[in-house]
Amino acid sequence: MDRLEKVKYILDQVPVKIKWVNSRIVFSNLKQLDNWLRLMAAERI
Repeated sequence: MDRLEKVKYILDQVPVKIKWVNSRIVFSNLKQLDNWLRLMAAERI
């Protein structure tokens, strides 16, 4: 098994709930980043 296959295998073993929580965290971080970029753009104008 190469490294990528190992990572995929490990991820497949991770409970769906943890993946969902992680995706929620990533999503909220993206939202914060989007808000921050809008603030930066507003300050430049």
